[in-house]
Amino acid sequence: MNGSTRESRTGVSVGILGVPAILVFALLLLAMSSCGPFSSPGTPPNQRFGHVLEAVELSWDASPGAHSYTVYFGDGDCRLESGRPENCVELESGIEGTFYLHHNYREETGNYWVIACNRFRCSKVDTVNPALPLPPPPAEIDFLQEDSVLRIAWSPVPGATHYKVYHNQDNARCTPSVSYHPQCAEVAGNVDGTVYAHTIPAPRGPYRVEVVDRTLDSLTIYWSGSDYRHHYWVAACTNLGCSAINTDYTPAEHVASYETLPQYYLIYRQPEGQAAQEIRYTPTGSSPNHTQYVDRGLQPSAIYYYRVNACNDSGCYAGSGQAGGLTEAQGPVDPPTAPTGFHAEKVDVSGLPDDARVFWEAVAGATYYEVWQGADPSQPFTFDMEISAPMLPTCPGVEGSGRGCYYDPHPNTDLDGFDTTSYRVRACNKAGCSPFTETITLR
Repeated sequence: MNGSTRESRTGVSVGILGVPAILVFALLLLAMSSCGPFSSPGTPPNQRFGHVLEAVELSWDASPGAHSYTVYFGDGDCRLESGRPENCVELESGIEGTFYLHHNYREETGNYWVIACNRFRCSKVDTVNPALPLPPPPAEIDFLQEDSVLRIAWSPVPGATHYKVYHNQDNARCTPSVSYHPQCAEVAGNVDGTVYAHTIPAPRGPYRVEVVDRTLDSLTIYWSGSDYRHHYWVAACTNLGCSAINTDYTPAEHVASYETLPQYYLIYRQPEGQAAQEIRYTPTGSSPNHTQYVDRGLQPSAIYYYRVNACNDSGCYAGSGQAGGLTEAQGPVDPPTAPTGFHAEKVDVSGLPDDARVFWEAVAGATYYEVWQGADPSQPFTFDMEISAPMLPTCPGVEGSGRGCYYDPHPNTDLDGFDTTSYRVRACNKAGCSPFTETITLR
């Protein structure tokens, strides 16, 4: 017969070579369950964990064919009975990566196990091979700066074969690449000793520059928004892995922060209608001297524009915006008149209370403007911001010159919403200030 099955004289369906069809089907299921898409993935290899204050950072290597992982904790013979853990507890299931942070650790004693799962099956709990402990991080870190090089030293960790150094120039947060979203960069991955020399990157910022004072022959430039503090973490490593690092749980002594101020600044002064002139400014002393520069020898009643770059041996960071300044006139002058065209509006901020911005027209003879704010128009107002002439766009999305604009990211608001906020503006020069504009209230 040419068919794969036939009926026997007893009525039983007979498969190929006389084998019953039901037995053929059972053999096929057995074969499919032991390999292919119906088989269980292997137990995740290299399971390890490290302590980070009151948390445990657990990691493992990927298991081929796994779609998710489940973590168990216990102090006995952990096993699964009909899919339920015995002698252990399930901490988390459906983990898609190879990293898990156990937040509720409180000096517990026991073991951790990880199993791998696909859509059909999970691996067994390898009870005799729980996750192995990683070394602790170094207990102390210290610094020594030599020009643009920062020498980082730390205490040795017993049993460590090498060390890794991580760096974050923006903030004191570091979750290494074992997590879904690394927040710091590995700058050295195989340090044999306990000292590493890191070349400090070009300083970031300043991001905002403004003219804050003026005479007939000078302008004072101030910059802010700069953070020159560098943050470092050191992990001790063995052939199993490296000590756990997670700043949500890292003790302060394991997070090392160091302020490395720029070695100098390049200030670009551009007289109106002329080419820019480069000024190299090397501050002396502490941090306050790194945020202000007095530009002298200027012409009276003249407009100058400025940009500032922070620099060290690694280079300069061209991050600042442009600021403008108008020197005072020579000889006696009258105070300017009050600004016209004054109005204010709320700015929608998605998911947060609204911001605000106010507008006015430029005033002849004014070298700067003052914005005042109050929560109650019947009560005294408080000084909010000084804006130098010539008026450059100071509001996001507002272009053009000759029109003042002040963006207030912190009006009289709270977490519940936008509260009543009032504004006034006046124009000023060396002779004094104009009367205030009318009061505009946003409710």
